[in-house]
Amino acid sequence: MRQFQLNSFVSILVFSLLVLFVMPSHQSLWIDEISTARLAGKPRFSDWLHEMRVGHVSEHQMPLSMAFAWVMARLLGTSERSEEHTSELQSHHD
Repeated sequence: MRQFQLNSFVSILVFSLLVLFVMPSHQSLWIDEISTARLAGKPRFSDWLHEMRVGHVSEHQMPLSMAFAWVMARLLGTSERSEEHTSELQSHHD
């Protein structure tokens, strides 16, 4: 039984290390971040509101979070680093 546990641990460790090689770099955006960035990049609130009314992706099910992202984009900008800061701030409120 102990040998089985050790083999399982080693297998999981090796798998985890292999996954690191196929993960996107620290500079890439994930799909949900791209959707958030697209919504946050709307130049006017009316454009954002229209997109929220007609859109059909998961981000549209979180209107307060997306509104927060839009406001933060106005304050911090829409660079990747700004999006990361906004995500960090949102995660503290979840």
